[in-house]
Amino acid sequence: MIRENSYTPSTEKQSFTRLIIQGCINGAITGFIGIGGGFIIVPSLVLFAGHTMNNAIGTSLTIITVNCLVGILGNLEAVASLDYLFLSTFAAFAIIGVLAGTWAVRFIPDRKLRPVFGWLVLAMSVIVFIRIFTGY
Repeated sequence: MIRENSYTPSTEKQSFTRLIIQGCINGAITGFIGIGGGFIIVPSLVLFAGHTMNNAIGTSLTIITVNCLVGILGNLEAVASLDYLFLSTFAAFAIIGVLAGTWAVRFIPDRKLRPVFGWLVLAMSVIVFIRIFTGY
């Protein structure tokens, strides 16, 4: 996504089998690493499923929301011990950020958004690996 390759979103219908395999791989990576919603799903939707960047971001947010709901329902005993003041404050600012990003993305062409996203994913990956291997 960082390189300036010519890319046009696919308009053809994707194979259902391919989408199932892709979804399972994305889910396994996300579940194994514990991160990756936007870092794994968005590039996969853009590069392998042929979505535009804007469409992939919206689709990824929907998938992440469903994953979070499933995670909450699977850990109901942990939900009781959450700090709801912190959670509400963080969620409020996250929603503000999502709304601001949704508004701003209308002014950024898809071809410019992909490399920025690619560099962000690369930088975050380096930080995560450093933290994993240094214990910091």
